[in-house]
Amino acid sequence: MKIISILILSGFFLCAASAQPISILDGWKFKMGDDVAQWKDPGFDDSGWAPVDLKKNWNNLGYEDQVGFGWYRKWFDLPGSFKEKSFLKG
Repeated sequence: MKIISILILSGFFLCAASAQPISILDGWKFKMGDDVAQWKDPGFDDSGWAPVDLKKNWNNLGYEDQVGFGWYRKWFDLPGSFKEKSFLKG
């Protein structure tokens, strides 16, 4: 859970620093469960995952009786200028 939180926060900071507007609330997908071995892979096909509204909690998304883990995923393009200006290049 800590890694997911760090990744999400990193994404928020990256989006906020961009010169181009990037919506951080749209385009998220969600899946109940915790198949870390597959789901952490950036190349994993998440096309079967449900779109999710981040403004709603699990109870309002139809997962009232669920207890456990859930994964959120979002794809976005990182501007090339971030890589060029990055302290750790590559």
